[in-house]
Amino acid sequence: MALTRARERCVISWGHVDAAIGSALFSLLHPELEELDRGEMLAQVRSLAAGSKGTISLDIIEKKEPVIYKGVKSNKSKFAAKKFKRFIHQPWRIGSFSALTGGHDAELPDYDSPASNETVVTLEANNAAARDRFTFPRGAHAGTCLHAIFEHWDFASDDHDAMQVLVSRTLLQYGFDELWTAAVCRWVREVIATSLNNTSGKSFFKLADLNQDQRLDELSFYFPVTGLTVDGLQKCLLPLLNTESPLAQVISQLKFSSLSGFMKGFIDLVYEFQGRFYIVDYKSNWLGTSQGAYQQDVLDQAMISHDYPLQYLIYSLALHRYLRLRLSDYDPDVHFGGAYYLFIRGIQPKWGQSGIFFDRPSVQVLDALDLCLTGPDK
Repeated sequence: MALTRARERCVISWGHVDAAIGSALFSLLHPELEELDRGEMLAQVRSLAAGSKGTISLDIIEKKEPVIYKGVKSNKSKFAAKKFKRFIHQPWRIGSFSALTGGHDAELPDYDSPASNETVVTLEANNAAARDRFTFPRGAHAGTCLHAIFEHWDFASDDHDAMQVLVSRTLLQYGFDELWTAAVCRWVREVIATSLNNTSGKSFFKLADLNQDQRLDELSFYFPVTGLTVDGLQKCLLPLLNTESPLAQVISQLKFSSLSGFMKGFIDLVYEFQGRFYIVDYKSNWLGTSQGAYQQDVLDQAMISHDYPLQYLIYSLALHRYLRLRLSDYDPDVHFGGAYYLFIRGIQPKWGQSGIFFDRPSVQVLDALDLCLTGPDK
């Protein structure tokens, strides 16, 4: 407690309270007391006021009973809150696939599901045979590490030493033991050497066939959205979709708050091959350790459970708009190739199309989604 030089009046609250005995004011007012004693303390303060020739006055604060509000008696037995009849304006905000499906508003790349359980595998240092794509740690953090490797590796390169340097450095950067280097290098080479087939079932291409000038990695996008609602999206798209398709099933079960503002996202890879442009998204989800765990019916269920079809639909619209701005002769029937979702734990050349999910939203679906997001007058 400190006392300043008051010009008119100085008011001090004082009394028998805990820790008062250790204060400077206690030593000043009660120099002879060695313990708290309410009666002695009050007598000494009264004596001080009586001898001050009117410069000190003493007011005793008496304990009072609390005032309890009892209210006015009413004959009504039921009470209800007043009904809200006004409109709450929804502010503009940034939306994304993660925000629509999981309520996460972080403006970050949509990698593997953040709900995935992180699994750290402990192996003996000399047990190199046990290190493979299936024993590699699972979860979003591991997925981010693997995405970084695919993003920075030149698929057309056959420089094994350069790959080892990149993989080892990236593993250490994300906190994984560099003993995984050989297994991850082998894994990446097998993925990029696997043929990706289109819907006709014919051998189409390998990622290893792509040069750097044919690819855009981590392509980010913003595009405006006006009054996007679940009901509006379903009415817009479901009549155009096969009811059994993963995309239709995801659209039919969506739940999210209306969105006006901007849609943002990051596409893992956009590449051009023979005049057509494709989307690639890498997924490190662990579905099992056998070829059968990465077949089409299993992939369909994995896509649906994580709402990934909505993700590639948003990405497809972003690419559709991007190409419309960049290509003077853009024709989606000619230039838009579709979206590949690569479940990389199940992809290797000898397993054919295991782990590979492909879809190509129709031009009608893309145009309907475009109209749904911006409104017919835009």
